[in-house]
Amino acid sequence: MTPSQAAQLEKARILVVDDEPRATEMLDRFLTMRGYSVFTARDGEHATALFQKQGAELVITDYRMPRKDGRALIDELRSVVPELPFIVVSGSLNIADLSSELRQIGVEVMAKPIDLRNLPAMIQKLLTEHRKEH
Repeated sequence: MTPSQAAQLEKARILVVDDEPRATEMLDRFLTMRGYSVFTARDGEHATALFQKQGAELVITDYRMPRKDGRALIDELRSVVPELPFIVVSGSLNIADLSSELRQIGVEVMAKPIDLRNLPAMIQKLLTEHRKEH
């Protein structure tokens, strides 16, 4: 990757969605320190409203949330931007089943608690693939 490609990836806008404030705060700090433009939402409805106003190149969302869960959020935002990359995080006991289901629609899955060592590489891969499509 060239330095200019790396700089472009660092400026990417990432929407982080989780009903647990500590989770959104941790991801916001972690990603902002790496040069990403981050904005956060507390549930799927709030995320939809923010996305309509601000857009995003990548969404990291919890799967289980009140008012609109992660799957409903994926379906809604992809109706607007079909190739929008998503990373779903879940503390579900059925993470293997969830991973299988979501990977069929091109969504990456990470178990909670999130392993921050693997997150930057996953984000970079998804953003690079997304930008190649445009």
